[in-house]
Amino acid sequence: MKLRRIIKTIYVLLLALMLTGCGGSGLLVTLEYTPSMSPASDVAEFAKHTVYVAQPVDQRPDKSCLAGGDKSVHYVRTEQDIRNWVGNAITLELQSCGFQAKRISDPNSISLQANDILVETNITKLFADAKQASLGRHIGEYAMFTNKNMYWDIVVNIDISAEIHANGKMYSKEYKNAKVKDPGFWRMNWANAYKETFEEALSELVKVLVDDVVNVTKGGPL
Repeated sequence: MKLRRIIKTIYVLLLALMLTGCGGSGLLVTLEYTPSMSPASDVAEFAKHTVYVAQPVDQRPDKSCLAGGDKSVHYVRTEQDIRNWVGNAITLELQSCGFQAKRISDPNSISLQANDILVETNITKLFADAKQASLGRHIGEYAMFTNKNMYWDIVVNIDISAEIHANGKMYSKEYKNAKVKDPGFWRMNWANAYKETFEEALSELVKVLVDDVVNVTKGGPL
């Protein structure tokens, strides 16, 4: 019984350290992006198309806050312009597929030609939180002494609305992704855990958007 109390005490102390590790100014992260899509089978055909990626519109009220609030475990912030992060991600994945993709600041500054495509996006949500592990990880006395009872899941939500202009038509769609990731209890670098989860969430969302650009290029629907 004494050993069990000692183990529980150590657990509580470690959990408290984990939850207070963000500090007064919060966790500062810098988000990056590495394209992962493979060139399309008909890459030569896609190379004929120039895709203009307009600077995304960030509709979030707080541009620097990535996680926080009264019930949040961590306050996470960034000093970078999220519009550039999202715009670069879309451009890089389009280029990976074989498109001639270019970023532009003003969509009204161009006149689309026959093979040109314009992608406009609005960032409506880009936010994270940490929630306690599911109840299933806490069932049984043994679970009290395993690391599965000692960590939180990171949940990143990204919502982006897009308009794709191609073939004389305008296609609109809402893209949403809720990415849940287990950072692992013994991994105390929470800033890096949030960074990875945001990057993976955006990658999954952008791939769907780029697949839609490919479908539109081929004359299909979204």
